[in-house]
Amino acid sequence: MSKLENLKVGSQKEKDFEIIEARFTYLDMEDKKRDFCIDLAKQAYKKKYDLELKYYRDMAKFMKEELDKKFEGSWHIIIGTHFGSFCTYEVKCIALFWLEHLGFLIFKHG
Repeated sequence: MSKLENLKVGSQKEKDFEIIEARFTYLDMEDKKRDFCIDLAKQAYKKKYDLELKYYRDMAKFMKEELDKKFEGSWHIIIGTHFGSFCTYEVKCIALFWLEHLGFLIFKHG
């Protein structure tokens, strides 16, 4: 039996998202919000891995809706593998971090 015959669609190896550490590039956020954002990013990453969400924009939409419910104001989420940014944000409401190869820029403005 060849290697290709052994592979099946959807038979991905299980991944433990709880052990993934967030690497911060920039952080100006209260601990409660920071922890919520990291957990939310891990949930979105898991949904993408499990094929519940197809694109990074779907992950960002999922995260924005949850952040808007939990904390008032207008939250903005940018997810990608290679990007730069310059943005205006409210004090104590921005985080730029990485989960493995994926970057998450989360900030509140408005």
